[in-house]
Order: sequence, then C-alpha cells, then structure tokens
Amino acid sequence: MLYPVLVRKLERGGYAAALPDFPAVNVRGSTLAEALGNVQAGVEAVYEGAEELPLPEPTPFEQLLGAEQGQAVVLHEVSFDFLNNKAVPVNITLPVYLRDRIDKAAKAAGMTRSGYLAAAARAYEANKGGAALPEQRPAKEKSASKRALEPGTAPKRGSGSFTEGFDLMWD
Repeated sequence: MLYPVLVRKLERGGYAAALPDFPAVNVRGSTLAEALGNVQAGVEAVYEGAEELPLPEPTPFEQLLGAEQGQAVVLHEVSFDFLNNKAVPVNITLPVYLRDRIDKAAKAAGMTRSGYLAAAARAYEANKGGAALPEQRPAKEKSASKRALEPGTAPKRGSGSFTEGFDLMWD
C-alpha cells in the first residue's frame, strides 16, 4: 500500500523520513534511498509484538502538499505481508551434511530446525541480502545411465547398459 512519507535533508548530512500515518516511524539514512529503505523496518518495528493494531488508511497526498519548508512528500510502498504469521509446512531438499549442521546449530540454540531456518532467513533478509549468495556450482556431467534415459540417446544393443534387451522409443 502506498503511504506518504515526509523527507528532509539533515543539516549534518543524510536524510530523515517520517510517516504521518505512523507517528512512531521516524527513520534516517545517509542517502535518500537509504532513508526510504528504512521505512519498512520502521513500520515493522511498530507492529512487532503488538496484538492487533489497525492498519491506518494512507493520508491523501493532497493534504500533505503544504508540508513544512524544506520537506518533500513522496509516496512509498509499505508491505504488510509480515503480519501473516501463519506457519505452513515447507518441503526443501538439502545435502545430508548441511541438514546435520543445521540440526546441530538449532539444538545448540535451543530451537527447532524450522525455527532456526526461519531465524536465519529473517537475519539474511534484515541484512538486505548483504551476505553473498553462494556461487552456483557448474552442473555435473550426467552419468552414462542418466544420459541413456534422455530422448535420442538410448544406448545401442549390446552396450552393457541396463536398457539392454528393451526397445526404447520417444516421440
């Protein structure tokens, strides 16, 4: 949902951003982009642990056009998807060693595997993905038995493959 944000340049450098519809949200940043990037975290902090705070309707842009000298009004997207805390099952595939490392770390932290993975995802997201993503490993060369299952690559009779004696046909 788009909410108006009042932004102003600070005398000592940087920018401040305030949301009239969320009086507790006053964030800063060394750049305008950083200040606006902190708006979402500010809104989430207001709702963190709150029982049921209503979502305010955005103040009409026109009502804010007479903002104080030195302030600008911008519309900024605020997402409320963080309010949907319903847990859902997720099936993921991991190498055994990684699953075991996660389980060991979760146990040491007194957490479940799910709780640990959720906390790790939140920490990664809070860091704005600042941690480098792991490099993609090049695809492994397929084994002869896997290549044999691909259309147009069936081995010839007598090759010793497990498909020997079967006629393989693909359209």
